[in-house]
Amino acid sequence: DEGLTGFECRPLLDAKTGRPHADFFLLYSGSVMPEAERGPTMIDQRTTDAGGWRELGALTYDFDARPLPADFNRTAENLGSNHLPFWIVSQRVRTVMKQRGFKGWGYLPVVEKGSPLHAEYTTMWQEALDRIAVNPRNVF
Repeated sequence: DEGLTGFECRPLLDAKTGRPHADFFLLYSGSVMPEAERGPTMIDQRTTDAGGWRELGALTYDFDARPLPADFNRTAENLGSNHLPFWIVSQRVRTVMKQRGFKGWGYLPVVEKGSPLHAEYTTMWQEALDRIAVNPRNVF
């Protein structure tokens, strides 16, 4: 009803009957973000058993001439456990969810490459990583 874009409500099937649940659905998005910018806070775990990427901080995107494709998007990378992408949603989604009283959704910011916030964010992370690197046994 809010005019949000980039999502589909797919049926959630009852494992015993094979019929769709009347009151539940799976939220799906076919809108995939471009790959996040690689930086010192994004660790490639493809060579380990965990696989995929691990992001220590916020994801960074270059939005120059590439605005957010839709209100609901997913990351191009497999971040986190089970090789699942993360949701990237617009501020409109966050506002609607809050107004409608949805529970269980947490939001972390993404950072726009080249913005003043990105410069400050990068500097802070580099200082932290430099301090950690003083001891060669410290690794992520």
